[in-house]
Amino acid sequence: MNKRVAFASAVAMTAASLPVMAAPLAYDYVDLSYVVNTELESASGIDGDGYGIEASVGLGDYFYVAGEATGRDLDVSGTIFAYDTLSIGAGAHYTFADVYRKASLDLYGGLSYDRQSDDVVGVGKLDGYGAEAGVRVGIDNFLELFVSVDYSDLSAENTDLDTALLGYTVGGVFQFTEKLGVLASYFSGEYDDDLDTLELSEWRVGARFSF
Repeated sequence: MNKRVAFASAVAMTAASLPVMAAPLAYDYVDLSYVVNTELESASGIDGDGYGIEASVGLGDYFYVAGEATGRDLDVSGTIFAYDTLSIGAGAHYTFADVYRKASLDLYGGLSYDRQSDDVVGVGKLDGYGAEAGVRVGIDNFLELFVSVDYSDLSAENTDLDTALLGYTVGGVFQFTEKLGVLASYFSGEYDDDLDTLELSEWRVGARFSF
């Protein structure tokens, strides 16, 4: 009897001493965000705020579909103009490694259809394609850090205007529970070609609902 107790105790102690591996990062979530500050810099500074929603649904172990829509009101010398964006696409991800005990790392990338309604510079609606590549790091199942490079190639519907937006996003998500977290992110990018005088930057805060 004593040997059985001793054996059971040894097994329990060994199991408790093993490193706990981080759970895989989820690709099933909805983010609701408040755009705290959007700055569109040209000859004169233009700023404003807005609201956004982003959703992602995982498809199997390696793929996902995602969409994002954001509406902003920008103040240009006391006049409010709309600056709205929409993106719908799909991508793939790969859990590269359990980096260190309770940390995991994902590489991901995707392609999207992008649409932009820009009354600020008077070009109206633009659409085209987008591409994104990034890294997500999960730490101890409650904290996620991410960074991505984002590219959009856009053309105006009614004019010959062509432009592209290249930038980066950095941010993080703190999970209060498995289903609820808070997020914060920062984006900075530059337009080129016909809008090469414009630079865009914005901060977001919000909530993540996982399912």
